[in-house]
Amino acid sequence: MATVRGAAVDWAELERRQPGLARLGRRRLLDPGVVLVATIRGTARAEVSPDVQARYAAAVGASLGWVPELGRFHLFAVTIGEVTFIRYDDASGDQHVARWPPPREFIRRGTTATSLGPAEPAHGILVADT
Repeated sequence: MATVRGAAVDWAELERRQPGLARLGRRRLLDPGVVLVATIRGTARAEVSPDVQARYAAAVGASLGWVPELGRFHLFAVTIGEVTFIRYDDASGDQHVARWPPPREFIRRGTTATSLGPAEPAHGILVADT
């Protein structure tokens, strides 16, 4: 969940309000590879309900064709206070950032191998928040 103007928002709300950011997040979390997920602004708690774990296992099975064995995996409910997507462009050294809430998207141009310039407005992932 993210907090937007004092109200808790779940993933479905993120998909409705910021579909590009939600697509990036879903793809990064589900596609093979490495993704860094941090809870610097949010919390994670163990989800111990057998019913919730069974629904999760069934959803994974329907999506991937492989069903996790109940009792053999850890499941967490995550409350998110802020979502930030950062991508580095290896060729230019630029850092692309999209952050919500509130919506803010910018590029910091690579000025040297170890330095970035000031934030410049960018567009392409976020939409104006409603």
